[in-house]
Amino acid sequence: MLGSGFQQTTAPHPPGAIPFEGSYYTFAGTWKGWNQAKADCEALGGHMAAVSSLAEDELVWARGGRFNSWLGYTDQAQQQNWRWANDEPTTYTHWAAGEPNNWQGQAEDYAAYWWRFIWNDVTDANRPFVCEFDQRAIPAFKLVRAGEPDRVATHVRMASSGQLTFD
Repeated sequence: MLGSGFQQTTAPHPPGAIPFEGSYYTFAGTWKGWNQAKADCEALGGHMAAVSSLAEDELVWARGGRFNSWLGYTDQAQQQNWRWANDEPTTYTHWAAGEPNNWQGQAEDYAAYWWRFIWNDVTDANRPFVCEFDQRAIPAFKLVRAGEPDRVATHVRMASSGQLTFD
């Protein structure tokens, strides 16, 4: 498809993201510190996973490899005032007994899964993470040409030349 005036924007979610209750989730295959993980998710047009139910918690735990992956939950700005990185209201938590606790006086400002699917507050380190994308629809365009049936193009991509390609 050729034309003018096309602008490249962030896709609602990367290919292969898993849909769940109106959001999409993808596992980042690299280990990063919490702030870099947050920046990576935002660069893709999403945010670190913000969990609001047991079902979503189970999905994020599974997508994160059932390992000590990051959650997008932090009290970095103000101790003991835990907030989701995307500013979603807190409606659910799954802390381990006695957590969060800033163990031995450490500034444990970030939430991560701990052993056996519970949350712990921890210091920064490289960990795997899951990105969440709030958009509901797969990127698509309806293509209309006089005298031909309409066609829906999915997975639309823009080449460096400005030409659109699609599946």
